[in-house]
Amino acid sequence: MNIGATPLYIASQNGHLNIAELLLANRASVNNAMYHGTTPLYIASLNGHRNIAELLLANRASVDNAKDDGATPLYIASQKGHWNIAQLLLANEASVDNARDDGATPLHIASRNGLEDIAELLLANGASLDSAMDEGPTPLYIASQNGQHNVARLLLENRASLNNAMDGGVTSLYIASQNDHRNIAELLLANRASVNNAMYRGTTPLLIACQNGYEYISKLLLANWASVDNAKDDGATPL
Repeated sequence: MNIGATPLYIASQNGHLNIAELLLANRASVNNAMYHGTTPLYIASLNGHRNIAELLLANRASVDNAKDDGATPLYIASQKGHWNIAQLLLANEASVDNARDDGATPLHIASRNGLEDIAELLLANGASLDSAMDEGPTPLYIASQNGQHNVARLLLENRASLNNAMDGGVTSLYIASQNDHRNIAELLLANRASVNNAMYRGTTPLLIACQNGYEYISKLLLANWASVDNAKDDGATPL
């Protein structure tokens, strides 16, 4: 059951343009939201209904009205890969870096999902390359964590910071090494990522690769001058 859903919300959810036009012609409130903050524009953006989104914006829908968790129409369009909706929202002055409560921006979610075209659009509209979520992950970290090579390459081409770390000291190279994302590790090292940066407990990318039995990653790190003797706080070395 849609608690708090208006007729305009339902029409926007289901892509019924003629119904939405009729309701707006009869002064339906364009920004009335469901109990958790979802507006007609948000649900149209979620479901990829560009014609509905255009109609709502033409009737002064607020482009940045967010859900209770902070997700905006641009965030959800970016998450779902609706490039045409994202482009429309940005053309209507959507804030490109508005983040959810956890600090995730549209660029973070595009990076996680490997949506290179969305990421490129966001960057062309001034998205912050190195904006950090709670605990520190940047878009490059998120792309590296999830093995999204094309997005990681795009971020690096736009000069994303290579060695930004999470609060615990985990870098993009570390998380790529931990998850055996070989092409990501190669990309980061080719762009001169610091090979010996360690977590706060002293674990380096080489040590975690050795611990997990990733021979290819271990050889790659060694070929890029990873220290074979760097030890954790408890004295454990890669060997």
